[in-house]
Amino acid sequence: MTMKLKKMAYREAVTQLRLHAPMIWQRNNFFLLTQSGLLAFYIKSDVQMPFFQSLVICSLGALVSIIWLLVVIQGRVIQRQWRDVVRNVEKEVFLDEDGPFARANKILGEGKRSSISITLCLIVLSTLFIVSWLLLLGNVLIQHF
Repeated sequence: MTMKLKKMAYREAVTQLRLHAPMIWQRNNFFLLTQSGLLAFYIKSDVQMPFFQSLVICSLGALVSIIWLLVVIQGRVIQRQWRDVVRNVEKEVFLDEDGPFARANKILGEGKRSSISITLCLIVLSTLFIVSWLLLLGNVLIQHF
């Protein structure tokens, strides 16, 4: 591969890496709003909800939470894959020195396992929603039977 093609590949990899972070926020904002809306509807009901309606809302909340968790995990995988692509292509473009990504990584320590990542926090948050919905679903079933 010529140096020109390597530089083009590097630019595209960096572009893809930069595009992915806002997408993580957009997806998670959607799921958080959906979860908040379902939870608010369930909790703020002025009267006792019928069994079937409670069952549907709690089941839907649990299902959406599970989908949210899977989306966060996959987003994390994709983000790490693009980070590795940038790192590998950067080594070919900046042969004898560190490229911008490697220098920033040394300074900021991006991707280090000891730091708490945003995606880890989102995994914990979506898992808490799963547990909450399952507890509410169990409560609905216990009260009905």
